[in-house]
Amino acid sequence: METKQILGSATQLNQLRNGEHYQHHGNILGDVTEEIAETHHFAPQRLNYMEAFRREDVVYKQNQGYLLTKDIVSKDRIRDELFYFLRGIIDTYVYSQNAEKKKAAELLSFIIKPYRMAVNLSYTENTAEISKLIKVLKQEENAPSVTILDLDETVASLEEANTDFNTTYNGRSTEKLNRKSQYTMKKIRPEVDAAYTEMANAINVLYQANELAYKDEETRTVLGGLIDKINTYIIDINDRLLRRGSGTKTDTTLPESTPEESEEPAKLEITAVYSKVKDPYDATGITRGKETLMEWTGGFELVNEKGDGPGKIVVIAENSSIEEVVPAEDILARSNKGCEFIMIRDFAEGNYKIRIETYHEGKPLSLEYAKIIKLV
Repeated sequence: METKQILGSATQLNQLRNGEHYQHHGNILGDVTEEIAETHHFAPQRLNYMEAFRREDVVYKQNQGYLLTKDIVSKDRIRDELFYFLRGIIDTYVYSQNAEKKKAAELLSFIIKPYRMAVNLSYTENTAEISKLIKVLKQEENAPSVTILDLDETVASLEEANTDFNTTYNGRSTEKLNRKSQYTMKKIRPEVDAAYTEMANAINVLYQANELAYKDEETRTVLGGLIDKINTYIIDINDRLLRRGSGTKTDTTLPESTPEESEEPAKLEITAVYSKVKDPYDATGITRGKETLMEWTGGFELVNEKGDGPGKIVVIAENSSIEEVVPAEDILARSNKGCEFIMIRDFAEGNYKIRIETYHEGKPLSLEYAKIIKLV
Protein backbone atom coordinates (compact mmCIF):
# COMPACT_ATOMS: atom_id res chain seq x y z
CA MET A 1 0.00 0.00 0.00
CA GLU A 2 1.26 3.50 -0.86
CA THR A 3 1.91 5.49 2.31
CA LYS A 4 1.40 8.93 0.83
CA GLN A 5 0.67 11.75 3.28
CA ILE A 6 1.03 15.49 3.78
CA LEU A 7 4.34 16.21 5.46
CA GLY A 8 5.52 19.17 7.52
CA SER A 9 5.08 20.52 11.01
CA ALA A 10 3.80 23.55 12.89
CA THR A 11 7.39 24.31 13.95
CA GLN A 12 8.32 24.97 10.34
CA LEU A 13 5.37 27.31 9.89
CA ASN A 14 6.36 29.19 13.06
CA GLN A 15 9.73 30.02 11.50
CA LEU A 16 8.26 31.69 8.43
CA ARG A 17 8.14 35.44 8.09
CA ASN A 18 4.70 37.02 7.94
CA GLY A 19 4.77 37.42 4.16
CA GLU A 20 5.96 33.85 3.64
CA HIS A 21 3.33 32.52 6.03
CA TYR A 22 0.57 34.42 4.23
CA GLN A 23 1.75 33.26 0.81
CA HIS A 24 2.12 29.63 1.90
CA HIS A 25 -1.44 29.29 3.18
CA GLY A 26 -2.81 31.30 0.26
CA ASN A 27 -1.15 28.85 -2.13
CA ILE A 28 -2.66 25.85 -0.36
CA LEU A 29 -6.16 27.30 -0.32
CA GLY A 30 -5.79 28.04 -4.01
CA ASP A 31 -5.34 24.32 -4.61
CA VAL A 32 -7.83 22.98 -2.05
CA THR A 33 -11.03 24.09 -3.75
CA GLU A 34 -14.50 24.02 -2.25
CA GLU A 35 -15.54 21.43 -4.84
CA ILE A 36 -12.74 19.01 -3.87
CA ALA A 37 -13.54 19.42 -0.18
CA GLU A 38 -17.26 18.80 -0.70
CA THR A 39 -16.74 15.80 -2.98
CA HIS A 40 -14.21 14.13 -0.71
CA HIS A 41 -15.87 14.92 2.62
CA PHE A 42 -13.56 17.37 4.39
CA ALA A 43 -15.60 20.54 3.77
CA PRO A 44 -15.91 21.47 7.50
CA GLN A 45 -12.15 21.35 7.98
CA ARG A 46 -11.56 23.43 4.83
CA LEU A 47 -14.17 25.97 5.91
CA ASN A 48 -12.54 26.37 9.32
CA TYR A 49 -9.16 26.83 7.62
CA MET A 50 -10.61 29.32 5.15
CA GLU A 51 -12.21 31.43 7.88
CA ALA A 52 -8.96 31.55 9.86
CA PHE A 53 -7.03 32.57 6.74
CA ARG A 54 -9.57 35.30 5.97
CA ARG A 55 -8.74 36.85 9.33
CA GLU A 56 -5.03 36.64 8.53
CA ASP A 57 -5.73 38.20 5.14
CA VAL A 58 -7.37 41.23 6.79
CA VAL A 59 -4.54 41.75 9.27
CA TYR A 60 -1.77 41.18 6.72
CA LYS A 61 -3.24 43.55 4.13
CA GLN A 62 -3.83 46.22 6.74
CA ASN A 63 -0.20 45.98 7.79
CA GLN A 64 0.96 46.25 4.19
CA GLY A 65 -1.34 49.19 3.54
CA TYR A 66 0.02 51.08 6.51
CA LEU A 67 3.52 50.88 5.06
CA LEU A 68 2.44 52.66 1.87
CA THR A 69 1.65 56.29 2.70
CA LYS A 70 1.89 57.74 -0.79
CA ASP A 71 -0.85 60.32 -0.35
CA ILE A 72 0.67 61.61 2.86
CA VAL A 73 4.15 61.73 1.34
CA SER A 74 2.85 63.61 -1.72
CA LYS A 75 1.10 66.27 0.35
CA ASP A 76 4.09 66.61 2.64
CA ARG A 77 6.26 67.24 -0.41
CA ILE A 78 3.93 70.01 -1.60
CA ARG A 79 4.17 71.91 1.67
CA ASP A 80 7.94 71.33 1.87
CA GLU A 81 8.41 72.83 -1.58
CA LEU A 82 6.32 75.86 -0.62
CA PHE A 83 8.36 76.27 2.55
CA TYR A 84 11.65 76.01 0.64
CA PHE A 85 10.36 78.60 -1.85
CA LEU A 86 9.35 80.97 0.95
CA ARG A 87 12.69 80.54 2.70
CA GLY A 88 14.60 80.95 -0.55
CA ILE A 89 12.88 84.21 -1.48
CA ILE A 90 13.58 85.67 1.96
CA ASP A 91 17.23 84.56 1.84
CA THR A 92 17.63 86.09 -1.63
CA TYR A 93 16.19 89.49 -0.73
CA VAL A 94 18.51 89.79 2.27
CA TYR A 95 21.10 90.75 -0.39
CA SER A 96 18.77 93.04 -2.34
CA GLN A 97 19.94 96.53 -3.32
CA ASN A 98 16.40 97.75 -2.73
CA ALA A 99 16.48 99.13 0.82
CA GLU A 100 12.80 98.45 1.53
CA LYS A 101 12.96 94.85 0.34
CA LYS A 102 16.29 94.27 2.12
CA LYS A 103 14.84 95.51 5.42
CA ALA A 104 11.71 93.35 5.01
CA ALA A 105 13.83 90.30 4.20
CA GLU A 106 16.09 90.84 7.20
CA LEU A 107 13.06 90.97 9.50
CA LEU A 108 11.51 87.83 7.99
CA SER A 109 14.86 86.03 8.04
CA PHE A 110 15.03 86.64 11.78
CA ILE A 111 11.42 85.49 12.20
CA ILE A 112 11.85 82.30 10.18
CA LYS A 113 15.14 81.30 11.82
CA PRO A 114 13.59 79.09 14.57
CA TYR A 115 11.57 77.22 11.92
CA ARG A 116 14.24 76.70 9.23
CA MET A 117 14.60 72.98 9.99
CA ALA A 118 10.87 72.30 10.41
CA VAL A 119 10.72 70.11 7.31
CA ASN A 120 13.21 67.68 8.84
CA LEU A 121 11.02 66.99 11.86
CA SER A 122 8.40 64.26 12.20
CA TYR A 123 5.13 64.85 10.38
CA THR A 124 3.26 66.06 13.44
CA GLU A 125 6.10 68.31 14.62
CA ASN A 126 6.50 69.71 11.12
CA THR A 127 2.78 70.55 10.99
CA ALA A 128 2.94 72.31 14.35
CA GLU A 129 6.02 74.33 13.42
CA ILE A 130 4.57 75.46 10.09
CA SER A 131 1.35 76.48 11.84
CA LYS A 132 3.30 78.58 14.33
CA LEU A 133 5.36 80.21 11.59
CA ILE A 134 2.28 81.17 9.60
CA LYS A 135 0.70 82.79 12.67
CA VAL A 136 3.84 84.84 13.23
CA LEU A 137 4.03 85.91 9.57
CA LYS A 138 0.40 87.02 9.66
CA GLN A 139 0.85 89.16 12.77
CA GLU A 140 0.14 92.83 12.24
CA GLU A 141 3.76 93.94 12.69
CA ASN A 142 5.10 91.32 10.25
CA ALA A 143 2.45 91.16 7.53
CA PRO A 144 3.67 94.33 5.73
CA SER A 145 7.10 92.76 5.21
CA VAL A 146 5.44 89.68 3.71
CA THR A 147 3.56 91.95 1.30
CA ILE A 148 6.68 93.92 0.37
CA LEU A 149 8.35 90.69 -0.77
CA ASP A 150 5.16 89.65 -2.59
CA LEU A 151 4.83 86.51 -0.46
CA ASP A 152 1.19 86.80 0.63
CA GLU A 153 0.05 84.19 -1.88
CA THR A 154 2.90 81.86 -0.91
CA VAL A 155 2.06 82.14 2.79
CA ALA A 156 -1.63 81.46 2.03
CA SER A 157 -0.70 78.45 -0.12
CA LEU A 158 1.61 77.12 2.60
CA GLU A 159 -1.15 77.45 5.19
CA GLU A 160 -3.58 75.64 2.89
CA ALA A 161 -1.07 72.87 2.13
CA ASN A 162 -0.31 72.45 5.83
CA THR A 163 -3.99 72.16 6.66
CA ASP A 164 -4.56 69.75 3.78
CA PHE A 165 -1.68 67.56 4.93
CA ASN A 166 -2.89 67.55 8.53
CA THR A 167 -6.42 66.58 7.45
CA THR A 168 -5.07 63.68 5.39
CA TYR A 169 -2.68 62.57 8.10
CA ASN A 170 -5.34 62.63 10.81
CA GLY A 171 -7.76 60.89 8.47
CA ARG A 172 -5.27 58.07 7.95
CA SER A 173 -4.76 57.77 11.72
CA THR A 174 -8.52 57.61 12.25
CA GLU A 175 -8.83 55.03 9.50
CA LYS A 176 -6.17 52.89 11.14
CA LEU A 177 -7.96 53.11 14.45
CA ASN A 178 -11.34 52.26 12.94
CA ARG A 179 -9.94 49.37 10.91
CA LYS A 180 -7.73 48.01 13.68
CA SER A 181 -8.47 44.35 14.06
CA GLN A 182 -8.62 42.56 17.37
CA TYR A 183 -6.18 40.16 15.74
CA THR A 184 -2.46 40.60 15.16
CA MET A 185 -0.29 38.42 12.96
CA LYS A 186 1.29 36.99 16.11
CA LYS A 187 -2.14 35.93 17.38
CA ILE A 188 -3.81 34.80 14.16
CA ARG A 189 -0.93 32.75 12.71
CA PRO A 190 -1.19 29.87 15.26
CA GLU A 191 -4.95 29.72 14.62
CA VAL A 192 -4.38 29.43 10.87
CA ASP A 193 -1.69 26.78 11.38
CA ALA A 194 -3.97 24.77 13.67
CA ALA A 195 -6.83 24.91 11.17
CA TYR A 196 -4.47 23.90 8.38
CA THR A 197 -3.13 20.95 10.42
CA GLU A 198 -6.69 19.79 11.10
CA MET A 199 -7.48 19.83 7.39
CA ALA A 200 -4.19 18.16 6.44
CA ASN A 201 -4.84 15.36 8.94
CA ALA A 202 -8.33 14.87 7.52
CA ILE A 203 -6.94 14.59 3.97
CA ASN A 204 -4.30 12.08 5.13
CA VAL A 205 -6.91 9.93 6.89
CA LEU A 206 -9.32 10.03 3.93
CA TYR A 207 -6.59 9.10 1.47
CA GLN A 208 -5.32 6.19 3.54
CA ALA A 209 -8.85 4.96 4.25
CA ASN A 210 -9.46 4.88 0.52
CA GLU A 211 -6.26 2.91 -0.04
CA LEU A 212 -7.21 0.38 2.65
CA ALA A 213 -10.88 -0.09 1.93
CA TYR A 214 -12.56 1.79 -0.88
CA LYS A 215 -9.95 1.62 -3.65
CA ASP A 216 -11.65 4.46 -5.55
CA GLU A 217 -9.39 5.57 -8.40
CA GLU A 218 -10.79 9.11 -8.56
CA THR A 219 -10.18 9.63 -4.82
CA ARG A 220 -6.66 8.26 -5.19
CA THR A 221 -5.97 10.62 -8.11
CA VAL A 222 -7.51 13.78 -6.64
CA LEU A 223 -6.36 13.44 -3.02
CA GLY A 224 -2.99 11.98 -4.03
CA GLY A 225 -2.39 14.88 -6.39
CA LEU A 226 -3.42 17.32 -3.66
CA ILE A 227 -1.01 15.74 -1.18
CA ASP A 228 1.82 15.91 -3.71
CA LYS A 229 1.10 19.58 -4.42
CA ILE A 230 0.99 20.60 -0.75
CA ASN A 231 4.21 18.69 -0.11
CA THR A 232 5.98 20.76 -2.77
CA TYR A 233 5.14 23.85 -0.69
CA ILE A 234 6.42 22.14 2.45
CA ILE A 235 9.69 21.18 0.75
CA ASP A 236 10.05 24.76 -0.47
CA ILE A 237 9.68 25.99 3.13
CA ASN A 238 12.30 23.52 4.31
CA ASP A 239 14.77 24.57 1.62
CA ARG A 240 14.17 28.24 2.35
CA LEU A 241 14.82 27.77 6.07
CA LEU A 242 17.99 25.85 5.33
CA ARG A 243 19.26 28.62 3.03
CA ARG A 244 18.49 31.12 5.73
CA GLY A 245 20.83 29.27 8.06
CA SER A 246 18.18 28.51 10.67
CA GLY A 247 19.94 25.39 11.94
CA THR A 248 18.86 21.77 11.78
CA LYS A 249 15.73 20.78 9.99
CA THR A 250 12.56 20.80 12.01
CA ASP A 251 10.94 17.83 10.29
CA THR A 252 12.99 14.72 9.66
CA THR A 253 10.26 13.23 7.47
CA LEU A 254 11.30 15.58 4.68
CA PRO A 255 13.95 14.38 2.24
CA GLU A 256 17.52 15.34 3.11
CA SER A 257 19.34 17.63 0.68
CA THR A 258 22.34 16.10 -1.04
CA PRO A 259 25.68 17.93 -0.71
CA GLU A 260 25.31 19.14 -4.28
CA GLU A 261 21.91 20.67 -3.52
CA SER A 262 22.92 22.48 -0.32
CA GLU A 263 23.56 26.22 -0.48
CA GLU A 264 25.50 28.65 1.68
CA PRO A 265 23.31 31.08 3.63
CA ALA A 266 22.94 34.35 1.74
CA LYS A 267 25.31 37.07 2.93
CA LEU A 268 23.70 39.83 5.01
CA GLU A 269 24.72 42.85 2.97
CA ILE A 270 23.36 46.13 1.60
CA THR A 271 24.01 45.90 -2.13
CA ALA A 272 22.64 49.15 -3.54
CA VAL A 273 21.26 52.56 -2.57
CA TYR A 274 19.94 54.80 -5.35
CA SER A 275 17.32 57.37 -6.29
CA LYS A 276 14.16 55.76 -7.62
CA VAL A 277 14.35 57.60 -10.94
CA LYS A 278 18.06 57.00 -11.58
CA ASP A 279 20.33 54.20 -12.70
CA PRO A 280 19.72 51.41 -10.17
CA TYR A 281 23.42 50.76 -9.73
CA ASP A 282 24.65 54.35 -9.54
CA ALA A 283 25.37 55.11 -5.87
CA THR A 284 25.96 58.81 -6.56
CA GLY A 285 23.62 61.72 -6.99
CA ILE A 286 20.86 60.66 -4.59
CA THR A 287 18.31 63.46 -4.42
CA ARG A 288 17.46 64.76 -0.96
CA GLY A 289 13.77 64.60 -0.06
CA LYS A 290 13.00 62.14 -2.88
CA GLU A 291 12.10 58.47 -3.08
CA THR A 292 15.18 56.31 -2.58
CA LEU A 293 15.56 52.56 -2.94
CA MET A 294 17.81 50.31 -0.90
CA GLU A 295 18.51 46.68 -1.79
CA TRP A 296 20.09 43.93 0.31
CA THR A 297 20.74 40.21 0.46
CA GLY A 298 20.17 37.78 3.29
CA GLY A 299 16.39 37.64 3.32
CA PHE A 300 15.91 39.82 6.41
CA GLU A 301 13.39 42.65 6.83
CA LEU A 302 13.77 46.18 8.21
CA VAL A 303 11.87 45.83 11.50
CA ASN A 304 11.98 47.20 15.01
CA GLU A 305 12.47 45.02 18.10
CA LYS A 306 8.76 44.30 18.51
CA GLY A 307 8.29 43.55 14.82
CA ASP A 308 5.35 45.95 14.57
CA GLY A 309 7.08 48.72 12.64
CA PRO A 310 10.14 49.60 10.58
CA GLY A 311 13.70 49.55 11.84
CA LYS A 312 16.05 52.50 11.46
CA ILE A 313 17.77 54.02 8.43
CA VAL A 314 20.63 56.22 9.60
CA VAL A 315 22.46 58.74 7.38
CA ILE A 316 25.85 60.06 8.59
CA ALA A 317 28.03 62.85 7.19
CA GLU A 318 31.24 61.24 5.90
CA ASN A 319 33.70 63.24 7.99
CA SER A 320 31.44 64.01 10.91
CA SER A 321 29.61 62.30 13.73
CA ILE A 322 26.34 64.02 12.80
CA GLU A 323 23.66 61.38 12.25
CA GLU A 324 20.08 61.69 11.09
CA VAL A 325 17.44 58.96 11.32
CA VAL A 326 14.88 58.72 8.54
CA PRO A 327 11.44 59.19 10.18
CA ALA A 328 9.39 56.00 10.31
CA GLU A 329 6.68 57.76 8.30
CA ASP A 330 9.17 58.27 5.45
CA ILE A 331 9.84 54.53 5.10
CA LEU A 332 7.30 53.82 2.37
CA ALA A 333 7.66 50.10 1.69
CA ARG A 334 9.61 47.14 3.02
CA SER A 335 10.31 43.58 1.92
CA ASN A 336 12.92 40.91 2.59
CA LYS A 337 14.93 42.25 -0.34
CA GLY A 338 14.99 45.96 0.43
CA CYS A 339 12.98 49.07 1.16
CA GLU A 340 11.81 52.38 -0.29
CA PHE A 341 12.15 55.58 1.72
CA ILE A 342 12.36 59.36 1.48
CA MET A 343 15.97 60.50 1.69
CA ILE A 344 16.79 63.02 4.43
CA ARG A 345 15.67 66.44 3.26
CA ASP A 346 17.85 69.02 4.97
CA PHE A 347 21.36 67.68 4.95
CA ALA A 348 23.80 69.74 2.86
CA GLU A 349 25.01 68.39 -0.45
CA GLY A 350 27.97 66.10 -0.08
CA ASN A 351 29.19 62.64 0.82
CA TYR A 352 27.46 60.48 3.40
CA LYS A 353 27.47 57.00 4.88
CA ILE A 354 24.25 55.09 5.41
CA ARG A 355 23.37 52.15 7.62
CA ILE A 356 20.33 50.26 8.80
CA GLU A 357 19.45 48.97 12.25
CA THR A 358 17.03 46.05 12.32
CA TYR A 359 16.38 42.69 13.96
CA HIS A 360 17.15 39.35 12.35
CA GLU A 361 16.33 35.97 13.91
CA GLY A 362 15.53 37.74 17.17
CA LYS A 363 18.87 39.56 17.40
CA PRO A 364 19.89 43.18 16.66
CA LEU A 365 21.47 43.63 13.24
CA SER A 366 23.35 46.73 12.09
CA LEU A 367 24.59 46.93 8.49
CA GLU A 368 26.45 49.80 6.85
CA TYR A 369 26.50 50.27 3.09
CA ALA A 370 30.06 49.71 1.87
CA LYS A 371 29.96 52.64 -0.55
CA ILE A 372 29.78 56.37 0.10
CA ILE A 373 26.61 58.00 -1.22
CA LYS A 374 26.44 61.55 -2.54
CA LEU A 375 23.42 63.69 -1.72
CA VAL A 376 22.45 66.36 -4.22
